[in-house]
Amino acid sequence: MLWRVLDWQSRHHNGSSEKRLHSGHGYAREFFDEIIRPLLDSIANAKVRAEIEREVRIGLDIEENIPAGACVACGGLGQIIIGDTAYGCHSCLGEGSIRDRLARIGLPERLQGCSFGNFRQRSEYPTVAAAKREAEEFVAGWHPGHCLILQGTPGVGKTHLASAVLRALCERGQKCRFLEVPMWLQEVQDSYKTGETTQLLRDAREVDVLLLDDFGAERQTEDRLDKLGLVLRGRHDDAVTTIVTTNLDSLQLASIQGGRLASRLLESSRVIEIEAGDFRAEHRTGADTSWPFAEGAA
Repeated sequence: MLWRVLDWQSRHHNGSSEKRLHSGHGYAREFFDEIIRPLLDSIANAKVRAEIEREVRIGLDIEENIPAGACVACGGLGQIIIGDTAYGCHSCLGEGSIRDRLARIGLPERLQGCSFGNFRQRSEYPTVAAAKREAEEFVAGWHPGHCLILQGTPGVGKTHLASAVLRALCERGQKCRFLEVPMWLQEVQDSYKTGETTQLLRDAREVDVLLLDDFGAERQTEDRLDKLGLVLRGRHDDAVTTIVTTNLDSLQLASIQGGRLASRLLESSRVIEIEAGDFRAEHRTGADTSWPFAEGAA
């Protein structure tokens, strides 16, 4: 190690090495490549190696495009990439940090606390416990391209479970997005006046994991369904994960646009059906004293 530093200094003798390091990216990058890189390569643990590399690059001022206030380990990405593998950034995974990330991906505040741990079931509704178990299994066996559809009448817990899945995958470092379908389609329609339509569609198409909440509750016009179809077809072709909550059953989904809209989604998805009473209504009337969901997360 010492001879590497001395050799590097001898070749950059004009002026202070420390000043040279910070006077321009060229010197700093050369120092990193010649001195630091061999040391990093000797660290066997890939996650540790990636986090140390990130810290060193920031210290040498050779890391670009880091948003103000972003995590110094991952630059706000939530993940550290080594080769073709993305690792969740441990520096981002404290409760405060994960809630910040969930807010940035569009998850409403009322849903940010949703997890498998605080999803409670009742014995009179066995499909609720089964749905939780299947959702946990989906996360445990997840890989890109796995999709999930949660079906059931309003108030049975679909959005809570879907949000718990999204949170779990977000904590793994996946780039996620939450969209409430009726609201998002209205936003797309409004974007015709601002010229932001293409960006809205791209943002929905390109994330690793997209949660489409309340699918099928939107006012259905050919234009709106076409835009939704563009996103779903693109995500199917790219083999990325889409999670859907819907009040529609599989036959109703398959009938939208003559089957063109949801056929690809259905063929690549694990479908979880939940049969239960409306927990929200029971909670409001006082019939249920063990409200199992975050308010509005059913």
